[in-house]
Amino acid sequence: MKKSSSRKNRRYSEAFKRKVVSDINEGLYSAWRAMQIYKIGGKNTVYKWLAKYNPSNVIAARGGKMRNFEKESSVDLKSRIRYLEQIVSDLTIEKKILEATIDIANETYGLDLKKNIGNASLSKSIKKTIKRSQSE
Repeated sequence: MKKSSSRKNRRYSEAFKRKVVSDINEGLYSAWRAMQIYKIGGKNTVYKWLAKYNPSNVIAARGGKMRNFEKESSVDLKSRIRYLEQIVSDLTIEKKILEATIDIANETYGLDLKKNIGNASLSKSIKKTIKRSQSE
């Protein structure tokens, strides 16, 4: 008795293949994610489409075989770079605000917060500031 194969050979239309490749090229999602979203069978199916409809795609040009670290597509990596650049930008702005606040505190209260790193010296500066404000 022959076992029937549980795998189905699915056929995809040209329009569907081109749409998937177009969406990947536009950065809507990676090839790996497209396989999950559209339930496309076969590990290399989408990569073969990329090779056929977008020959300039480097990953697909290698026949669709990818090492584990290459599974993240360039789209995924570019979005991660944008995210990390935004974090760096936010931290840079936050640092500038903190430095400006320290400068204003130095001018207003006579504190030298940049040099007073230890708690003991900081508390001495605060006590001096309190005494000055009480005497005025």
